Parts: sequence; C-alpha cells; structure tokens
Amino acid sequence: MADPVILAVLDHADPARVGNYELLGVLGSGEMGRVFLGRSPGGRLVAVSVIHRHLAADRGFRLRFAQEVAAARRVSGIFTAPVVDADFDAPQPWLATGYVAGPSLDKAVMVCGPMPVTSVMALAAGLAEGLSAVHRAGLVHRNLKPANVLLADDGPRIIDFGISQALTAADLTDPGTGFASPSFMSPEQGLGTMAGPPSDIFSLGSVLVYAATGRTPFKTGQAFEIFNQVIRGQPDVSGVPAQIRPLVMRCLDKDPKLRPSTDQILADLGPQRIEASWLPACFGEIVRQYDLRSFSGRGLSSSASSIAGHAFLSYVREDSRQVDELQGMLERAGVPVWRDTADLWPGEDWRAKIRHAITNNALVFIACFSQASISRDKSYQNEELTLAIEQMRMRSPDDPWLIPVRLNECEIPDREIGAGRTLASIQRADLFGAGAQEGSERLVTAILRILGRNSGSPR
Repeated sequence: MADPVILAVLDHADPARVGNYELLGVLGSGEMGRVFLGRSPGGRLVAVSVIHRHLAADRGFRLRFAQEVAAARRVSGIFTAPVVDADFDAPQPWLATGYVAGPSLDKAVMVCGPMPVTSVMALAAGLAEGLSAVHRAGLVHRNLKPANVLLADDGPRIIDFGISQALTAADLTDPGTGFASPSFMSPEQGLGTMAGPPSDIFSLGSVLVYAATGRTPFKTGQAFEIFNQVIRGQPDVSGVPAQIRPLVMRCLDKDPKLRPSTDQILADLGPQRIEASWLPACFGEIVRQYDLRSFSGRGLSSSASSIAGHAFLSYVREDSRQVDELQGMLERAGVPVWRDTADLWPGEDWRAKIRHAITNNALVFIACFSQASISRDKSYQNEELTLAIEQMRMRSPDDPWLIPVRLNECEIPDREIGAGRTLASIQRADLFGAGAQEGSERLVTAILRILGRNSGSPR
C-alpha cells in the first residue's frame, strides 16, 4: 500500500506563525487557501487555513467569511471539526480548526478501494449527525464531498462547513461562479436556485455512492456535462449494497422536498456503533499514519519522506478551477503540489521563489495549456516555462521531467527544449472531452512512475 503524503515541508515563502500558532508543515491547499498544521501555545494541534490573497482583497468575501465563521463557531456536533480561532482582519484572513487525525475519504478510497457496507452505514450515520449540527446552526455546507470528509478512528468528521458559502454570494451558487464540486453538487446548485439543507442531503447521497463504489453516481466529463447529469440524469447506484441503496436513492431525489431529513436518515439506519473497528484494516492503517501527536519538528513526516519534493503546476489564472481539480487528483494519489504563484508574501522576489521551486524541489513540471494561456503574450506561465526549459536542456533526453497538459482544445507551443525536441513533440495528457478520465488516469500513473512508485505514461 502506498503511503499518502501527510505533511509537506513549509515553503520558504510560508509564514512561521499565524496568530498564536506555530506552523509545522503544509496539510494541503485548494480554492480557498493553504492549510497548515499548527501548534497552539498549549501544545494542541490545529489545522490553520490561510485565505488566498486574491480572495482577501474582496471585501464581500471578507464579510461573508466573517459571518459564516461566526455561525460555524456555534456548531458543536461530535462529527464536525470544531472552529477554535480566527482572524478576519488579518492581511490574509485565517481560520483554525481542531486537527483531525485521519485521511480524507477520497484519499482513503483511492488507496484502499470501496468501503464495506457496515462502514458505509456508519459513515452515513456520522455524516447525517454532523450535517444535523451544521443545519441547526443555520448553515448549509454547499460543498460536501469526499475531500471534505475526514476519517478518524472514532468516526467521520465534516470539515469546511459554513466556509464554502463565503466563497459565493450569500444565496447563490451557480455553475459559473460557485465553488461546489460538480460531481457532488445538488440540482439546486446546478440551476443556481436556493440551496438549503436538502441540498446537503443530495450531496450526502453522492458521497455515499462514492464510498460504496469508488466512483460518483453521475458520469464524469466536462463540468457542463456533469451539471446536466445532476439536474436531469438518473444516478448510477449499481454496486451500492442493497441494505443502503433505497436510502441513497431517496437522498438523490431531484425534488428537495422528497429527500429525507437528517433525523429520518438516522432513524432509517438505526443505532450504529462507531469504534476503532468501524473501518477495515487498510483504512485503519492510513488513519494511524495521521497521528501526529508525537511530531516535534517542522518539515516532512516520516511517512512522507519518500517524496521530498513536489509536482509544479504551471498555469494561467483563468484556468484555476480546472487546476484545482487537477491538484486534488494528484494529492489524492499522494503527490505533493506547488502552485498559486500569484499569492506571494510581502517583500519576496517572485522570480527567486519560482526558480527555487522549479530547480530545487520540483520532481515533475506540469505545464497546463488552454486557449486562455495560448492567447496571452505575457504571463507568469511564460516565465515559468522559460525556467523549466532551462532545466530540460540540462537533463537527459530520456528524462520525462516535463509533461505538457491540455485543458481544452488548443495548440501546445512549439518551443525548443533541447536535443531536437519541442514542447509539442513530447508526450502529453489531454484532460478534456470524452477522454478526460483516461487522460487523468494516465497522467497520475506517469507522475507516479517518475516518482518511482508506479509505471505508465500519458499519450
């Protein structure tokens, strides 16, 4: 079993402290910000989310963030990660929640495969109870997905409740502006209408299908294709155990009024016993790797030391949403990712930071191309590519360090990279259209092969 990456090294541009919390390493990053493992003055481990600079500059976001976090502090369910501290007025607002010693559901399923039915039923009960606490506080999660469900030895935890709503206008989440993941959003979100507690129940149904089968209930593809499936298509629940399939189908009803409440879900499931054995052996092994209570230094945890570097994602801001999905896919496979070049800490030299990230730590350079990136004469990406090509010219022609990726139908620049090769002539991965899923799988396999952990390459 491959070890998932638990704690990545702090970048030289990362702060050493946020508020009263010493930062020990990087737990991950996403559309909202960068998440660090922190330690309080009293020794308690916390997850510190620092908001991206471009969001911090949005006054509307700051206001919504403050309102939602204030409400989230009222959530006290045992199946949620509690909010312990926050600063809305900092140059980059931040939020600290209790650290949950366990992997995300998507990472665990990727490593171990689908859960057995007893674990799925316990998961359903825990998530229903957690959502009940969220809804009682007047919140709607709006982005319940496997990445926002953590698996601890004493049950699941819901994270990011209330914060997802701050990323959008107070009562609006639509395909053009929302941050919800298409495969796990509700029909209401796809249509841009009011998304209340029943919206989270629909997402819960999709999460349970994923836990039981290892896939989503709707076909994968471009975002608009998934939106159409969620709004009009029938969910694929084949492979969902018979004991829980009727409940899942009720959760996935297109009509919000016909979906069960959290209390009805708990009544249908009956009493559940969540104890150390609620997860099968493979899942339990991963959970134990997340116990960082004895971690005393800053840097990589022992379980992550086999990958002392990262995949560097080069892209333009217009493609942020697709790159978010790509980053999530790589991190679920255990690949640490470096990106967000525009979110710089004050006073730093951008080119020095990029050069360090590319030349000293990048295990693979992923150049993401799109119609938007090709149409721009000047961009951070062009400078990143120049540095990457310098590296390529110093490497063996057989070294697959640089991988071009197409995010939509476009021409890859015909730039010379040494040994008679050009960017357009080397193997690439296409992450769009009918072959998006296959292209994604091939890309992950190729990167794992480069890291010495698997085999395969993109076409």
